[in-house]
Amino acid sequence: MSNIIDDQYTPEIRRKTKLSLLWLGIFSIIMLFGGLTSGYIVSKGELFWVSLSMPQAFAVSTVIILSSSASLFWGQRAIKNGDKKMFKIAMLVTFIFGAVFGIFQFKGWGQMIDKGYALGGGNPIVNLDGRYGEHYSLTFQGKEINFDGRKYIYKGEEMSSELYQSMTDFSAEIYKSLRSNSQGMNLPNYGAEFMLYNEDQVVTLVNNQFLIGGQALTILQREHLKRFAFDRMNGRGDFSMKGIYGEDFWVNYQGERLEYENREFMYNGQLLSAPIMNKLYGAENTASSYIYAFSAVHFLHWIGGMIALLVLLIKGFREKYSAEENLGVLVAARYWHFLGILWLYLYLFLIIIH
Repeated sequence: MSNIIDDQYTPEIRRKTKLSLLWLGIFSIIMLFGGLTSGYIVSKGELFWVSLSMPQAFAVSTVIILSSSASLFWGQRAIKNGDKKMFKIAMLVTFIFGAVFGIFQFKGWGQMIDKGYALGGGNPIVNLDGRYGEHYSLTFQGKEINFDGRKYIYKGEEMSSELYQSMTDFSAEIYKSLRSNSQGMNLPNYGAEFMLYNEDQVVTLVNNQFLIGGQALTILQREHLKRFAFDRMNGRGDFSMKGIYGEDFWVNYQGERLEYENREFMYNGQLLSAPIMNKLYGAENTASSYIYAFSAVHFLHWIGGMIALLVLLIKGFREKYSAEENLGVLVAARYWHFLGILWLYLYLFLIIIH
């Protein structure tokens, strides 16, 4: 009698137990991301908030994870029909799609880093230390180089790409030397071509050492110069984020987008007052931290999904599943489909709300 009861009820109990645990896990994940997105919305109400463009790699990864769900549906249908060969192919395709999704997540983080979207606090919105003209500026062949917040101006016109590249190379040499505390700088044409100014004082180069007013640079002046060189080398302007203001990112004040022209912030057609500007100078870009948090936490759950897919793939090739016995496929597939829907939600949330 006991064996009969086990034969009749154990598979059903097993099915209900596994599915219940799955839904409990999914509910916990939903609550976790509900808290994160709620925190994002609350934080967005801060005085200043930076809106950032999403990395292109995240768009690609969205298409990939949705494609993986489609191939997994294909595999589920195949095993329900008892087509083990098709199930193997579908699982292999799904696993590859899943792995490629992970690769593009890393690419997305790399693109964020390249754009200056720093992780964690201490990431100011306005780039004060390396801001062109704040501590240092340049001349080329005795003529000033100016910066209007968007582009560099030389002799009244936008700097040519060739001159811009020369400035980048010049800055890279300075940064490399200052970073390594090297006494040798490969700047044979210093003064005849590029020359540095520190708050209108000429920065001379004597015996491969920069001098201001005949004195060696102080520690603070060296740090400012290193940041100045780093930002010129990396194409960074007045902001910690790289790119074009209004296209790649913009700053919101009390929920309204600020205009930025000729290095001046405008709100409702009026220049920001000095007290508000001081607050902006002290404001941090927390938006990027949320993007990292959303994608990183999802990535941790993706690891669990990839382990589940790997198990399905191995068992599939060992023909452990059949039309009658495929509970493991059902549980793993539902979790993976949920991850795809969750990522789509996060991506759309960041585009629409962000």
